[in-house]
Amino acid sequence: MAASRVIGIDLGGTKLLAGVIDEEGVVVRRTVRPTDRDSEGDLLAALEDAIAEFAGEDIGAIGVGIPSTIDQRVGRAVASVNIPMSDVDLREHLRDRFGVPAAIENDANAAALAEHRYGAGRGTRHMVMI
Repeated sequence: MAASRVIGIDLGGTKLLAGVIDEEGVVVRRTVRPTDRDSEGDLLAALEDAIAEFAGEDIGAIGVGIPSTIDQRVGRAVASVNIPMSDVDLREHLRDRFGVPAAIENDANAAALAEHRYGAGRGTRHMVMI
């Protein structure tokens, strides 16, 4: 049986919000904690801890929105605005660590996609998010 849930993460400069989302887009569990900005290693460890909190939840994939420039061809966080992350192959790192497909996206792009699919932009043909 295929996994029916995903972990979605909003990693920002002040907080890390993570949740388990079901097939209908409903958040069934969530956690929020301050963002650890002491070092890149501490930030990655905190991200892994938040994901590991949902182990055993029938997880099929992980998606992370981060305040970073993303090179989607290789899944790398190139440069970040307000978190200590630079030149990190985050997509592969998460896939290797947790054994499920992982996606990363700039947090503003992720917010626009979410609004288009589930929020104020649902059903529209064209949408702009400011």
